[in-house]
Amino acid sequence: MMPIVKDFMTKDVLTVDASKTVLEAAALMSRDDVGDLVVMENDLPVGIVTERDFVRRVIAVGKSTGTKVSEVMSTPLRVIDPEAPIKEAARRMVNKGIRRLVVIKITNWSES
Repeated sequence: MMPIVKDFMTKDVLTVDASKTVLEAAALMSRDDVGDLVVMENDLPVGIVTERDFVRRVIAVGKSTGTKVSEVMSTPLRVIDPEAPIKEAARRMVNKGIRRLVVIKITNWSES
């Protein structure tokens, strides 16, 4: 049997509201010892914010820690179905130049 995404994914994913500040998001990441948060808006996932985003889009350019997460998050959100082959996840990550895919049970999702 071919390995699938759900066999390797992190199951307890943390989220942060898009209106929260970079400081609030960083504190949450530090408290829970994670390197990323899925960004939510109106109960829908709209992006992801990572430690790398904080370094490149906040610290390196001198933005305030009061900056909203929505201003520094990575979008569009790249997603994959939990039943997808792990090879497909790897292919997407390489092709898009990304390090994380958000796993969502996909019914009618369009991704560019």
